[in-house]
Amino acid sequence: MTELQDLIGKKVKRLFLNDQFLKFETDNGDFTYAVDGDCCSHSYFYDFYGVKNLLENGAIKEIKEVELNPTDLLAKKDDYDSISVYGFQITTESEEYGDVTSVFSFRNSSNGYYGGSISKCEDREVSPEIKDDVHEVK
Repeated sequence: MTELQDLIGKKVKRLFLNDQFLKFETDNGDFTYAVDGDCCSHSYFYDFYGVKNLLENGAIKEIKEVELNPTDLLAKKDDYDSISVYGFQITTESEEYGDVTSVFSFRNSSNGYYGGSISKCEDREVSPEIKDDVHEVK
């Protein structure tokens, strides 16, 4: 999670998301993140809410991990028995409303013994670009 702290103080201009990568184009360069699953598991980005809050407001003030439950949203069905949900809240400031938030999550599917992680990776082309909320990455 500490790698996401690199985004603090940056203004997000464009955002790209697929099931394996999340890319922030900012006023101070690009930041790309990947999800990884431990042995015998599979991690994937799942959703992103408050996209317009992130794109239309000021620089990022805070990023923190937030607790989400698998029942918050339906998760992709696969061959695994257990789904863990990892959520991250990004706070920016709106001139009109004050602090506003955006939340994205990724899931990890496993037999219940393994987990997932997010890490910064080399800059790469990521598509599609998102301009509004994504309820489930396809």
